[in-house]
Amino acid sequence: MPTRQLRPLGNITFWRCLHVPAEARAHPQQPSIPTYSFADIEQKWLSKPFIVAPSRTTPRKDKFYVLSMFPYPSGDLHMGHVRVYTIADVIARFKTIQGFQVLHPMGWDAFGLPAENAAIDHGVHPRSWTDSNIKRMKLNMRIMGTSFDWSRELSTCNPSYYRWTQHLFLRLYRAGLVYQKEAVVNWDPVDQTVLANEQVDASGRAERSGALVEKRKLKQWFLRITAFADELLRDLDHLDWPSNVKQLQANWIRRIEGVEFDMTLQSEGAKSPLKKISAFTTNPESIGGSAYIAVGTGHPLISEHHLPGAHVETVQKAALSMSGAHAMQPHLNGVFTGVYALHPQTCKQLPVYVADYVEADDMARLGNPAYDERDREFANKYGIPYSSTQPSDQDAWEELVRAGLLRKKINYKLRDWLISRQRYWGTPIPIVHCPTCGAVPVPDDQLPALLSEGINLSSRGVASSPDVIERSKCECPRCKNANAYRDLDTMDTFVDSAWYWLRYCDPDNTAELASGALAKTLLPVDVYVGGVEHSIMHLLYARFIGKFLQREGIVDMPNGEPFLRLLTQGMVQGRTYREPRTERYLKKDELDLSVLDRPIIKKTGEEPLVSWEKMSKSKFNGVDPSVIINQHGTDATRLYVLYKAAPQDELAWDDKAVVGMERWLARVWKLVHETVRAPRHGAGNGIGTDFNETQLKVATHTAVEEVTTALTTTYGFHVAIASLIKLTHTIEQFAIVHNQGETSISALEESLSILVRMLAPFAPCIAEELWHVLQKATAEESVFQARWPEVDHDVLKKRSVVCAIMVNGKTRGTIEVPETALSDTTLLERLARESNVGATWLVDKKNGKAKMVDRVVVGKAGKSGKGRVISFVLKK
Repeated sequence: MPTRQLRPLGNITFWRCLHVPAEARAHPQQPSIPTYSFADIEQKWLSKPFIVAPSRTTPRKDKFYVLSMFPYPSGDLHMGHVRVYTIADVIARFKTIQGFQVLHPMGWDAFGLPAENAAIDHGVHPRSWTDSNIKRMKLNMRIMGTSFDWSRELSTCNPSYYRWTQHLFLRLYRAGLVYQKEAVVNWDPVDQTVLANEQVDASGRAERSGALVEKRKLKQWFLRITAFADELLRDLDHLDWPSNVKQLQANWIRRIEGVEFDMTLQSEGAKSPLKKISAFTTNPESIGGSAYIAVGTGHPLISEHHLPGAHVETVQKAALSMSGAHAMQPHLNGVFTGVYALHPQTCKQLPVYVADYVEADDMARLGNPAYDERDREFANKYGIPYSSTQPSDQDAWEELVRAGLLRKKINYKLRDWLISRQRYWGTPIPIVHCPTCGAVPVPDDQLPALLSEGINLSSRGVASSPDVIERSKCECPRCKNANAYRDLDTMDTFVDSAWYWLRYCDPDNTAELASGALAKTLLPVDVYVGGVEHSIMHLLYARFIGKFLQREGIVDMPNGEPFLRLLTQGMVQGRTYREPRTERYLKKDELDLSVLDRPIIKKTGEEPLVSWEKMSKSKFNGVDPSVIINQHGTDATRLYVLYKAAPQDELAWDDKAVVGMERWLARVWKLVHETVRAPRHGAGNGIGTDFNETQLKVATHTAVEEVTTALTTTYGFHVAIASLIKLTHTIEQFAIVHNQGETSISALEESLSILVRMLAPFAPCIAEELWHVLQKATAEESVFQARWPEVDHDVLKKRSVVCAIMVNGKTRGTIEVPETALSDTTLLERLARESNVGATWLVDKKNGKAKMVDRVVVGKAGKSGKGRVISFVLKK
């Protein structure tokens, strides 16, 4: 008999042969296992994504549309790109293996200031700059192992795309949802363009250039998004989105319910005084105690015609400086207008102030310091007299209602969308300004209204240069007046990205935005992946356009919502070093990093300040994805960005940890190649065969259950990968048993087949290679054409869990019980008594009789898992 040694195998025990029988030595040596070379494997498979895309003409109903937010073509991919596109790609590949027709497109958010400024700085045209960047980024995306359908590629700067952006603008125009008015805007003096309130930080600086923003009054184009405010707010409840994103949008839209009533104005010294003002309050019971009125910075009262002459300059200057503050961080700033309002019930004269806290620019709010803390702070700051006690105003309120002076009113914090931008590189606004006809839409058959060519882009602000103005001259499409000119502004790039999800359904259509049949079959987007930083602007604007298109009959989506589910990924953070005194960011070549946990500044010998911050060129903490992929491979890099953290959490990048994924893949590689070379034993020699194969099947189908749940409902990719690693370990241990002739190979091959199929969405290249090794498949066959494994619930019924046995408050051991027994406390007590632990602690050693038990308590095991704690309290 060969000698054997007892070894643990998870929850099972097996005998490992230490002596090799003579008959085994007689077998010829098996061919050696090829070395795992990710470079060779990935070069072979990266060009074959094997995604089954929907038909361009008759897509099936079993479609799945996964979309990642398209990038601005900067030319360089960073680790944030790798993370978001890998997340989307895993979902797309998973759905492909499940048998869905997967729509997984990619394109380019190509218009905007960055390209225009880069072109100016480098002396090239923005289109040349953009096209070269797209070419480079597209190559890098392929190297990342993405399965994008490049046949649907679009770029917002191509006339074939922005022709339809202009068409969409004109549809909105004809629906009464576009208007032009003079407005106070945020002006970036560096980039020479208008900024939305959302693009100005709390300190009043431009988000992109960092310049201190100025206030200017310009004639601007607006989209009437407020017409959809109630729908946009209400339908948030129907979205499977992160709660923080929905809350951000709800706060941005913010419904304000209250009442309003009219008051007579007294504007002594005004050229053309307003006769009345409508004041709003959310607390009608406070009307009688009103002490002042606060108006927004865009209220009609703030006009040189309506203000007393002595106050015009002061008020307009103050209003200009305060404009937009309600959308950022109001500081309770205000200015007296010189105008008074006569309270219809108390007959008091209430001073009218411009205030930065008023939610809507054109709103007038009652101020009641005795009732509202904010109003009290404002009144104290500007010395407005008020009563410190809240009067009983029920009679006054009812009197105004009876007189018909009080009306219910709903306001919103949401403002209309200002889309005008004073720059060249954007979608031209398709409006012609005629001296005779005024603003005239460009006829649809004359679209696209093209960007002017041959423009000298030598400095910022070129959109309003004489060169552009001269080239904008044209004939009026209505009256043929030759002195007309095209609108000089271009559209906010958020207009381009507000509808691109629709164009992917039918990107080559030259007759309409998209075929109605295709749009209604493929939409809505099932999963949308992108950054939480787009919660307010892009996502809100896309919802608005979706609802408008629904109203127009172009799409048919539940509640007109384009994105059923939103998955927001956290930032990728890099280790960041700063000089202790100046807090200047340090480059890595300024540091001695030989001991990573104790970096030293070479010049001073000091330890730098170390933190984890969002990767940025200015902080010198970025990681080049191509370097990581060259060192560790595409598959390992993809696995690491998914395994390191949950998708919604921040990911602290660690170069050295990527090798862990590479080693795991090498283990899977070895396991598959050893299995296909292993001898095909029969049923085994009977030693533990049934038990071991059952445990392998349980472990395999437990992994199937966990990975499928992670990819279907929770999107816990890190949990899925952990399950695959755990299954790999179990299969490795089972393979040792098989090599001793104790099991058949069928169970091992079945589990490996399942493992490789579940690995495929995460690490497609090695999965393809190993699938061909296991199945001896032809080059045309793909793991993505195989079916996703289904959970065998009959197998899972045999799943066992560990329960602890306690006697008089002390843990005395554990037992394994079937998972199905957990709900039966009587059975658990019997199994505990019959176990070795029970025989030791619940039986009197002197007489062999069971000890007297006072009571038995069965409780949950707490954080540790599914098991139970079976606690015996013995009689004294």
